[in-house]
Amino acid sequence: MPDYIEAYTHNQVAVDFLLDGFSDKLGDNRLGDDLPTLVEAEDFQRLSRTLQSFNAFYAMGRLSNEIRHSNYIAFLLSPTENHEFGARLLHRLFPVFAGTGPDDASDVADIVVMREYDVVDEETRDNIGRLDLLAYDRRKCRVGVVEVKVGSKLGPQQLERYRGWVDRYFCAADDDICWDGNLIYLTPSHGLSEAAPIIPYRIDTVSTRDVAEDQYWTARSFGDISAIFDAFLDEEREAGRNNPALDSLEQYIIYLGHHICPREGCLAPMARTIAEVHGPALRRLREARRDLREQAVCALTSHFAAIGLQLKPKRGGHFLSERKSVVDLVPIEAAFGWQDDVFDDLRFSFNLFDAIPCITVETRTNDNERCRKWREILNYKVTDRKPGKRVLTWKFALPSPINPYPVTSENIGGLVTHVALRIAQVDAAFLRKLKA
Repeated sequence: MPDYIEAYTHNQVAVDFLLDGFSDKLGDNRLGDDLPTLVEAEDFQRLSRTLQSFNAFYAMGRLSNEIRHSNYIAFLLSPTENHEFGARLLHRLFPVFAGTGPDDASDVADIVVMREYDVVDEETRDNIGRLDLLAYDRRKCRVGVVEVKVGSKLGPQQLERYRGWVDRYFCAADDDICWDGNLIYLTPSHGLSEAAPIIPYRIDTVSTRDVAEDQYWTARSFGDISAIFDAFLDEEREAGRNNPALDSLEQYIIYLGHHICPREGCLAPMARTIAEVHGPALRRLREARRDLREQAVCALTSHFAAIGLQLKPKRGGHFLSERKSVVDLVPIEAAFGWQDDVFDDLRFSFNLFDAIPCITVETRTNDNERCRKWREILNYKVTDRKPGKRVLTWKFALPSPINPYPVTSENIGGLVTHVALRIAQVDAAFLRKLKA
């Protein structure tokens, strides 16, 4: 196992990507049981280089904010920007602008692409929302819309409200003119085995809209978008067109494949092959990763005990499972003065190796009143007041904005020292309020 711990330490980014995204693809090939065969494999080394290469989108921090994605996509699609793509990429995402052929395509001078467009009811002046991306050609009467979701969910009738505004706004000038459009709803994954054909949308003021919204909106995943961008990138370079905008697009495709849609992105085929061929070696690396992480967790046991929390082992005696990094915490009944209903109402957990390292306190049921009660006791200010269980999230400030702290045998001591201070701080700031 020491060899595997050392191998994990030196290949952490690639191994984490494979284990976190493709554990269900690990094969049983006996030839894949050899550690050197894995780490020296050309595919593994290429994956590792790609994941660790410079990426401007990684440098910007977590891109869970959909506006960052929609702004960049809007830039790529706008023919008037300085990327030199013209309308070639726009036609791939919105076929409506390509028309029925070259002679019917929208003139690039007539195409307007707008980002973060506030939509307002023209009669009542009520705010309807904000379209992430809006493109239109008034001369050819064509329109394209993209609504992006990364970490959030749709609001009430959000797609219906946006589509209704499109109907009213683009036919307001002349009821006799009909517009053609493509409406796209973009999410990390849509659950389909392959991308569905784009849905043509006819915009007028007389048609009855009495079917579900998925009959009007085309579901697209970031994996679909990544494939469209990847094919475009290849064709541009085959045509001899090379510029910084294409380099930027390549980095974005890799970023999507690493952080937004790993199972559907550009790295997925290579990752599946590695997982299938080298399954036994990756399973041993998974055990090594858990053992390494468990060293850090075990070193924090006394620090949690000092504030009245005990780490709860899982089946088999480990605090961590091979696939999940959440550790359950149990209040220690004696000597710490916990309020009686803490034991019945609240659940404590600790997560050091996920995207957001934190201590979490949540109610045991989705009870709004209980949530409100405990948030008030903790005096914990939250922006999201929707129904839920979470009443406290105390984050650990660790160096990487996206990946878990890179844990090695050499830096466990420093990691434990840093987290121990934060454990004491969460007790002083919040948890003491749960004690009599």
